[in-house]
Amino acid sequence: MKYFIESGIKKMIILLSVLFYANVYSQGGWYIQLNSPTADIMDLHFINAKTGWAVGFNGSVIKTTNGGVNWESYNISSDYQLSLVRFVNEKYGFAGGFKFDGDLLPHLFRTTDGGISWNISFQVFGTSGVLRSINFINESTGFFGVTYYGVGHVYKTTNSGNNWTLLNTNLSTGYSASDIHFVNTSTGYVSSYKVNNQNDPIVNIIIKSTDAGNSWFELHRDTVPYSNTNWNRKVFFFNENTGYLQRGDLYKTTNGGLNFVSKATGFINSYCFPDIDTGWCTGYDGKIIKTTNGGNTWISQNLSSGNDLFPVFFINSQTGWTGGGGFI
Repeated sequence: MKYFIESGIKKMIILLSVLFYANVYSQGGWYIQLNSPTADIMDLHFINAKTGWAVGFNGSVIKTTNGGVNWESYNISSDYQLSLVRFVNEKYGFAGGFKFDGDLLPHLFRTTDGGISWNISFQVFGTSGVLRSINFINESTGFFGVTYYGVGHVYKTTNSGNNWTLLNTNLSTGYSASDIHFVNTSTGYVSSYKVNNQNDPIVNIIIKSTDAGNSWFELHRDTVPYSNTNWNRKVFFFNENTGYLQRGDLYKTTNGGLNFVSKATGFINSYCFPDIDTGWCTGYDGKIIKTTNGGNTWISQNLSSGNDLFPVFFINSQTGWTGGGGFI
């Protein structure tokens, strides 16, 4: 069974748990909101305390307009495995993933009616690839990262996804586009990695743009021993000094990405910082940890159920959601 869990203002949590669930998780203020056998929850996004979306495999798209009390299904075809969702406002949003047709064919879908209907905004035919990241900085301008032909590519739109332009990131063959995040209309970051096989080390790099993606330069590089957790994943910057990077552990920089220091150990599936001090990380076996001092110390909020947790999203320091899959 698949599930959502919400953490929020105490009155809201008690109301939801009393009305809908007899068995309530009490650790750290987390409670089950949705327990459905449809698909693993791979990503979620809220634009306010009431309206949010989640996606998963088998084309699963679900939406809530009351903070997660109820969810409606607006699935895309089951041919698609969805792993990304981002909304610009209550109407415009994007879901990304792939279709398996002998190869993994990346697809990006767009909705203009709040997720009720979806159309293809971008697709790659005839090659194996993975679409890993979507980031919008306003209602018109957004970016996504996709890897195909063994190279990471970054695309940009300035008209809400009607058209996409390939940017020249200067990523060499073998380097992926794992994640992309823009701090403002000018400054953005892409996390990337290269691995040949299990006998070779992993090369991790971060590239940066200061001109809205028109040009890029290498900001950070390091080489680490091969493992299935040592490659660059989610990157997020609050400003041009402070940022976080997920790579097995959670890493933090305070000098603009020149150096990163490990702040949370153990395999991290996702993280979210609604403000510069407060953040959460999720992982396997019900792992949830929280910091209120920028990652210097962490408090465990692990769930006794032991279900694997993937995305986590907070709209402020009190209210957020996480999702995953497994049997309860």
